[in-house]
Amino acid sequence: MLYSGVLFCTYNGFLQGYYMIYCAEYPDDWCNNLRFTSGINIHSDHLLRQLRKPGELTYKIPQGTMLGHSPATQDQEKP
Repeated sequence: MLYSGVLFCTYNGFLQGYYMIYCAEYPDDWCNNLRFTSGINIHSDHLLRQLRKPGELTYKIPQGTMLGHSPATQDQEKP
């Protein structure tokens, strides 16, 4: 099982890296975009920060996103 996981992650990383470097087409100024250079996804960061209130320890899943349609999250209780 461990070998399968390592093999999958290695192959998946290779395919994604190969696509990003050799297949995807980017505009000439894509690396100067503020979202790229800052590494910040403001909307997602805001949603994740608002899930827990100070002092809460429970795990929460964001609602109103495509994540709510994932089979892995179907068994979780809705807040």
